[in-house]
Amino acid sequence: RQLKLDDQSPEQQQYDKLEAKVSQKLKKFEHEDKCQLLEKLCSELEELKKDRNKKLSERQNQIRKVRDQFKDINLHSGPNVVTLRERFNTLNQELTQELSWERWSSSKRKEDLIQKATQLIEQEDTTQFREELQKLQAEWKEIGFTSRDDDKLWEQFKQKCDEVYQRLKVVQDENEQKREAL
Repeated sequence: RQLKLDDQSPEQQQYDKLEAKVSQKLKKFEHEDKCQLLEKLCSELEELKKDRNKKLSERQNQIRKVRDQFKDINLHSGPNVVTLRERFNTLNQELTQELSWERWSSSKRKEDLIQKATQLIEQEDTTQFREELQKLQAEWKEIGFTSRDDDKLWEQFKQKCDEVYQRLKVVQDENEQKREAL
């Protein structure tokens, strides 16, 4: 059976007060949970800012993930929220600027690697060809993804590496012919 109470009855009023208290407590707990999560996200950004061992692409992905979690929190007011949001936004801006500079710097490094591969093609001494090319390729891989221009830079770099391999093959064929002649 369902108990029907008069809206003005003392029992209904007591029930409404208890329901309001429970609702307030739940909102307080939810707010505290969101504040703790925002605090955790700020800590993650601080750690990311300190960690220089991760590749640029890994750092970009992690920052994107943290930003998405920040949006999902949807916390705009309440105790400590203004301070936490300011902290998050400051860290986010600093990291965004750092990553922007790092992308620019990495793109320049890739352009330098293309130039070094071009110089390698023109080099007379081919004794260290293979090792030097492998160093260039390892450095390219270490840089990782930087920007949307990567595809163009990669095509240029790959073309230069292919030219170095062709030159290396010619030298190896010549050496093989010399060995056979001996």
